[in-house]
Amino acid sequence: MTRPLERYASRPYPGTIPEHPYVVVGGRVAPLRWPAARVPLPQDPVALLAYGSNACPGRLAEKFGSGADGIVVLPAALHGARRVYAHLPHRGTLPYTLRDAPAHREAAHVVVVPARLGHAMDVSEGREIQHYDLARLDDVVVQVGGLRWPAPLTYLGKADRGPASWQGRPMDVSAWRTPDADALVDELRGDDGLLPGHEVVPADVPLADARRAQDRELLGALAAPTRR
Repeated sequence: MTRPLERYASRPYPGTIPEHPYVVVGGRVAPLRWPAARVPLPQDPVALLAYGSNACPGRLAEKFGSGADGIVVLPAALHGARRVYAHLPHRGTLPYTLRDAPAHREAAHVVVVPARLGHAMDVSEGREIQHYDLARLDDVVVQVGGLRWPAPLTYLGKADRGPASWQGRPMDVSAWRTPDADALVDELRGDDGLLPGHEVVPADVPLADARRAQDRELLGALAAPTRR
């Protein structure tokens, strides 16, 4: 059964995210049988780690409108980092960012977008106005299904949008609801927990040109016929 993207609320952040893998078809969320069946990748695909609202269908509709068709979203696990609130709001709410946590495992998603959406994705993340960097997370590994994706590509808040600290403690996503975190925005401090071990992609490099061998290997494995 499919549902319109807009049926999945984008507020409060990070929005309503399906528990199952899905592909956007005709402006609707279509569940995928993956990993029991191959993933129908979009043309010229780019894989991104999503740890916030980029996995929410409603947010994808806001970003891309009818252009969202073909986007694939897969549940995954993030190893080596922890989701925390950033200390500066974006679009009127505190978004997530990542903090170093070498032994930690966290739920996340892999989002596969067509390269034609690269510029629109950059604009929506504020890459061109110094909000978020496109970055390669060298010390992080993502597991999606039985596949391992080292040093994933993602959007990461710049230094002035680092992790929030309240009463001397980082604001872990697992311990706070977004409305409660937003209510404390004037009391928050930024700390020095910006994720180390990441490589910023130069701003003049398009999203499609940031792909590396490990990204192509992941995409090839996702698109391969399922071995039984």
